[in-house]
Amino acid sequence: MGIAGVDGSGQRELFQAVLGLLRPTQGAVRLFGRDAGSWSPARRIREGLRLIPEDRHEEGVVDEWPLLDNAALGLQRVPPLRRGIGLDGRVQREVAERAAALFETRHGGLRLPMSSLSGGNQQRFVAGRALQLGARLVLAFQPARGLDIDATRRVYGALRELCRGGGAALVVSFDLDELLEHCDRVVAMRSGRILRPDPGRERDRAAIGRLMVGAAAP
Repeated sequence: MGIAGVDGSGQRELFQAVLGLLRPTQGAVRLFGRDAGSWSPARRIREGLRLIPEDRHEEGVVDEWPLLDNAALGLQRVPPLRRGIGLDGRVQREVAERAAALFETRHGGLRLPMSSLSGGNQQRFVAGRALQLGARLVLAFQPARGLDIDATRRVYGALRELCRGGGAALVVSFDLDELLEHCDRVVAMRSGRILRPDPGRERDRAAIGRLMVGAAAP
């Protein structure tokens, strides 16, 4: 499902609530058919929640760390990567290799720092990592940022494949055309509220655009 809206309409807060970083003042967070209100962020990740963050530098990678270590970032408590109080080195390398291969990340070696990659290749790697180790629900915030047309289609294609296999993806993008092209459903978000187009207008760009800005229907 795509969430359309102008920047600052509550998209970040929604993702933070689903991740367990913010506690909702009302309503509930249900994940995988269960009440997840008491779950820590770590448990939500173990259960299959994944994130493609809006700002990979602030939320997704450590520039000075090698790709091998960045592959485990956020997944360090997820079996079988976790082994005792540490990480299984073999599994860690497999995760890194799969994350890099999924969207053809160009890199000079898994032991090189993340900063050695271009911005687009960093985004490919972060998106690839989000689909590892039993991902069931991916929160994707601007997942195609910095990607060319082919890579954009590959990322959305992988998210769609996850959904076909019984998973789900919740996508935020400030590009409405991108959401309409790649998502099964698109809703609008304004002032923290989810707004759905009228029946029969679910794919109507103008109708969704009006919901985004609060304009009256003609």
